Amino acid sequence: MVKLHTLQRYVRKSPTEDTSDNRVKLLQQMIENLRSRSFATRIFVSSSSRASTAFVERDLKVDQKIYQQLDKVDGTTQDFIKYLIASTHSICLAVLDFGGISSRSHHVQELLKDYPAIKKVAIDTFMISIELFIYDTSDLKANANLLEKFNCRYKLMQRSK
Repeated sequence: MVKLHTLQRYVRKSPTEDTSDNRVKLLQQMIENLRSRSFATRIFVSSSSRASTAFVERDLKVDQKIYQQLDKVDGTTQDFIKYLIASTHSICLAVLDFGGISSRSHHVQELLKDYPAIKKVAIDTFMISIELFIYDTSDLKANANLLEKFNCRYKLMQRSK
């Protein structure tokens, strides 16, 4: 029997000195890139968080003006966490590059442990290569070598122009 997963996308933008208008523009481009390449049920956005910040610590304070200008988003990281907690179905979490979730493998482990509804993780690296990585969370939990790919960010990566 094939298990169906709903596809949930997550977009994260690092804090920078960008103007608010430019940040909205870049986030919207990332959102549109994800929408055009997938059949995501929902897209959640962190408008300003570091890849090295634990997932649960993101978006505790948000700039509502930025979120109000974004089109077709379903909420912040904290909204996504509430969704994961309430979810009764299997989820495939899709992000742009490995740092889209975290640049710390132990944060990825915590995320998968704390939110068992996440059954698959899809990493879209089309902006820097032609690869899409899809992992079962059970494999990520059991294989430290797979998790090592998340220890990846040493400098900011340009994803949208």
